[in-house]
Amino acid sequence: MALSPVPPVPRFRSGSGRICLDFMRTLRLRGLDGATEELDTPEALTAWVVQLGPYPDGTVVPVPSEAVLHQAREVREAVHALLTAARGDSGPAGCPAHERALLNEA
Repeated sequence: MALSPVPPVPRFRSGSGRICLDFMRTLRLRGLDGATEELDTPEALTAWVVQLGPYPDGTVVPVPSEAVLHQAREVREAVHALLTAARGDSGPAGCPAHERALLNEA
């Protein structure tokens, strides 16, 4: 009896129910000394998009520039700021205006 091959372990965490939450989780242990940046290179961002993005299997996803990687991280941090504010007394309105503008633009 042949054993079925074990599927590879996904590189990035998923399953939160929202892609923005999965994206936010690419900075592990946020705010702690052991924080780990999973999007440490443009290739890592491409790998995240290939694994979780809106592209069908087999689509060639180009590697972004360092500037695009930086923008992606800024959007991720804006998502975090908005969700943190939403849990506070002021609600989403407590999120800094520049973070909300960045999210609306994205």
